[in-house]
Amino acid sequence: MGALESGRPALLTVVDPFVGLRVTLGAWPVDLWGWTAEASADHPSPPRTEGA
Repeated sequence: MGALESGRPALLTVVDPFVGLRVTLGAWPVDLWGWTAEASADHPSPPRTEGA
């Protein structure tokens, strides 16, 4: 979550060597409310709240 909140992509890989399974989940931050476009370098993005 920290990587996504800071604007970086995140990867999570789960490996089960007993059955030879390897699954990778990738996530990229998405600017749903246009905060990045509205925020200037002098003004940080507003805090995100769950369920907003």
